[in-house]
Amino acid sequence: MCFSQKGDEGGLVRQYGRVQCFFLHEYRNSKRMLAYIQVYRGKDRSVESGYTQEGKIIELQREGRMEVVDVTAIDDGIGVLEAARGRYLIIHRRTLEKED
Repeated sequence: MCFSQKGDEGGLVRQYGRVQCFFLHEYRNSKRMLAYIQVYRGKDRSVESGYTQEGKIIELQREGRMEVVDVTAIDDGIGVLEAARGRYLIIHRRTLEKED
């Protein structure tokens, strides 16, 4: 999965990870669906793989920390491709089309 968080500069930072489990959390009479995830560190290989858009093929370099995120932060679905030269994250994004 791909998710966004606020970075130190206040802008959104895209991160990648694998959902380990989902759970419901209640605090002060408010319920939220959360995901416990394994964060990945990776390098974008989209352009050199022939894509015009960045963020489509991410080479998995190492696993990072475990983290809890609100499911509303999850942006995209990911598949994992295992190849002889490494593991890659394949990003699937919805294409938004403008209606006339």
